[in-house]
This record gives sequence, C-alpha cells and structure tokens, in this order.
Amino acid sequence: MRKIILFLLVAYISVVGSREGAEATEYYVANNGSDLNPCTSKYSPCKTIQGAIGKMSGGDSLTIGDGTYTGTSNMIHSIPSGSPSGYTIISAENDGEAILSGQTQSVTIDGVDYFQLEGIRIKNGTASHAVVITDSEYIKVFRVTIKNGINLAARYGNVFEVTDGARYVLVEDCSISGAMRYGFVSYGGNEESRYILFRRCVTRFDGNTEREPKAGFAAYGAASGIVGTRDVLFQNCIGLDYLGDTDGAAMIGAFGNPHSPENIYFQGCISLNNKAAGANGMFLGENARYVAAEHSVAWDNKETGIAVRDGGPYSISQCTSSMNDNSNYGVWGNANISLSNNLFTDSHGLQHITRANSVDGATIEKQYGVSGTLWGEPGYNQLTSDDLWPFPYQDRIKHEFAEDDSIPGNNASRGFCAEGIGLYGGNITLTSYIWEYLGNPCPPEICDYAPPYHQADTNQDSVINMPELIAFIARWKTGDGVTKQEVEGARNIWFSGGVY
Repeated sequence: MRKIILFLLVAYISVVGSREGAEATEYYVANNGSDLNPCTSKYSPCKTIQGAIGKMSGGDSLTIGDGTYTGTSNMIHSIPSGSPSGYTIISAENDGEAILSGQTQSVTIDGVDYFQLEGIRIKNGTASHAVVITDSEYIKVFRVTIKNGINLAARYGNVFEVTDGARYVLVEDCSISGAMRYGFVSYGGNEESRYILFRRCVTRFDGNTEREPKAGFAAYGAASGIVGTRDVLFQNCIGLDYLGDTDGAAMIGAFGNPHSPENIYFQGCISLNNKAAGANGMFLGENARYVAAEHSVAWDNKETGIAVRDGGPYSISQCTSSMNDNSNYGVWGNANISLSNNLFTDSHGLQHITRANSVDGATIEKQYGVSGTLWGEPGYNQLTSDDLWPFPYQDRIKHEFAEDDSIPGNNASRGFCAEGIGLYGGNITLTSYIWEYLGNPCPPEICDYAPPYHQADTNQDSVINMPELIAFIARWKTGDGVTKQEVEGARNIWFSGGVY
C-alpha cells in the first residue's frame, strides 16, 4: 500500500508540481512588437511590458529592448515569484537604453520573492514614487538609474522605497538625481523591513518644493503610526553636489536616519559638497540604536559633517570630516558614542579626501561587500580586494545626471557633471572630481591612466636633464623602486636630447 501511495505522489508531482528544474522561458518586449505575438523571440516581441509579464511564470526572464516606454501598460508590476534555484529576471537589453518615462510608479515589487531587475532607466515620474518594494524577499536590483523619478512637488516623494516587511533586498550600482524627498530609503511602514543593503549607489538632490525633511539615503525609524526599519547597510554610497529648492525645510543630509532605526551601518561612504539648505553630511541617527560608520567621509557640506542626536550606541571609526560650513562633528542631546581614529579638523594635511595620511581618518580605495551578495551571504559586509576606482558605471551616471531637465534654476551640469579636463589630464569624471577636490591630480592607479611624466623627470618639464638622470641612476643603485630597464630607458631619452 505504501508503494502505491508513493507512486501516485511521484506521478502527481511530475505532472502538476513546481517548475524547479524546468527550462525557463525568455520573453522580449520592443516598441515595434505586438502583445499577440508569442514574445519568446526578439524578432516577435510583445509591445508592452505588461503584455509580456502576463505570459511569464516564475523563473522566466524578460528583456526590454531599447526605446522609451510610457503609460500604465509599460509599468513593471504583477511579477511572478522565482525560486532559490531560479530568479525571475527583468532586464534592459542594453543598460540605460530601456527607458520608462512619465509614469505614476514605474516599478512595483509587491509580494514577490526571488526577483532580479537590471539596467533600466526611469525618468520624469508624475507622482510620489519611482520604485517601491513591499512585502517581498530576496530581491536584487542592479544598475537602475532614475532622473526626476517623482513630481517636484511630491510631499512624500520617496524615489526608491523599500518598505512594509521587505527583507533581503540588494540595491547595487544604482543612482538617483533630480527631484526627491528621500532618494534611497528603507522604511518600515506597516511591518518591519530588515536586511536591506545599498551598495555603490549615488544620489544628487536637485529640488523638492514641499516642506518635509529630505535626504539622499535614509533608514527611517519608528514614528507615529509607522513601524521602523532595522538592519540596513550602506556600502560605498555617495551623495554629492546637492543644491536646490527645499522650500525652507531642512535637508537632513546626504545620509539621514530620522526617528529610531536600529542596526544601521555605513562602510566607505562619501558626502561631498552638499549645499542645499540645512544639508549635513552624515546624520547618523535621532534616537537610533546600534549605528556604526567606518572609513567614511563628510566634506564641504552646508551644516555639520557627521552628527548624531540622542540614542545610541553609535560607533564612529576612521572617518574623515572636514571643511564643513558649520562644524565637522556635532552631538545634540544625550547620545552614547564611541570614537576611534577619526579626523575631524580643517587642518587635515591631506592630498586627497579619500586617502588618509596616518591611522586617523578614512581611506576609501576598495569595494565593500562581494558584488551581488545579499545580507548574510559570504563576504557581504567585508572589505574586498576589488578596486572601487574608477567608480563603476561613472560615464553613464554623469551622462544621465547632466541631462537637461525641467527643474527651475537647476544647473544639471554642475560639479562632477561639468565639462572640461581634470588635473590628471583626462575628462572630468566622478572619480577625478572626488580625488581632485583638494586641487591635486588624481593618482594614476585611481583614475586608470599612464603618468604623464617620466619618473626620472622630477621637475616635470618633459625633459630629462643630466642631474635628473644621475639622481635616477642613484635611485636604482640604492634599490629605491627603480629597475635597470627603467634606467636604460631614461638614459636613451637623455642621449637623444632629453625630450620625450
């Protein structure tokens, strides 16, 4: 009898069981398609995103072709959940070329597990949110960029919101510019959100005419009628060049943790040149609990560089805060704080804001967190050996941030988005802007270029003269980082007249 039951059970599972192990189907969308097509080939695509999603099952993938997609039929929602062995995936065919524009809420990930979104661009949103993740787990968002994702006058305009019980969410290599109240925010709402990770994301505030406080990155704690968030990690995130209308409301800062979030961490983050009214660099918490910042920089902000208000414990270690308009470090109320090896002074002696001269201050040269890892996975919170600079996808970020928009008085080509040549000899980039902020050329190993001068040419006049050659030979003889081959090369240049 047990054998008969087992046989029937196996037969049932084989007929109507899960899709795990079944081959996933690939779907395609293009502006020249039709929703009557099977949509399983790029040569017979669907016309609308919803037309394709309606055909998908868990674990399938959808590729969105180049072009601009508008209207409710092209918003991303009602996504089927994947599984641990096969994520459901929606991606742009080419990063930044699949554009969702003029929509009320371009992406809604609600009640979905094991889903991955890649490469799309969102612009000119008409309401209060561009991307919302609610009641979902094991979500990965890669290389999504947003420009003016909300209405300029949206009072509660959270551009990218993780809320209402979302867990194990990774947001990696994404960016937001333009209008915002909060840019990237983890928010409890009706149910506690946890295990949220923002990695290598960039924000720039250009304006919001409503009266609510604002921040580029936020972990929002419990407030009246709102459940807080906890377990949020920001890694190598950058908020810079904030400038715009805040309608008199205080900009909390590039990084701000309002109310009482818990277990919030910052690793290798940067707040730079934020001059919007009230902008602090990093406001680590208001009655927050268990907040830690390490190897992070707050430089040249409107108000205080690194600040806390009540609560704790707070741990601030090997951080740099300098040249902020009000103060470099501030504490309001009664806060439990631990400080170690920080550099909080305008007399800093640094060549670059992201490279400490001693044991005090921040050095930000490597990536925090193994790319693609969720909270709790191996290496998710570790300093890796992977170079952070040149900053990933910086050309796309600059191009999209610099695009003209409709915000009154906004110069979208300011700061790192300006045209021109950096001190290192190449185009101004996000990397060169940060590393050259103190007026010194970006190091070759950071901006990825060959040094413009021969190392024997100590006065950098593009000529190797006799004293320089003799000094160079002496360095080789004493083992001072010069090889015989390099000496022979310098000698040959000198023999040919010294000019190179």
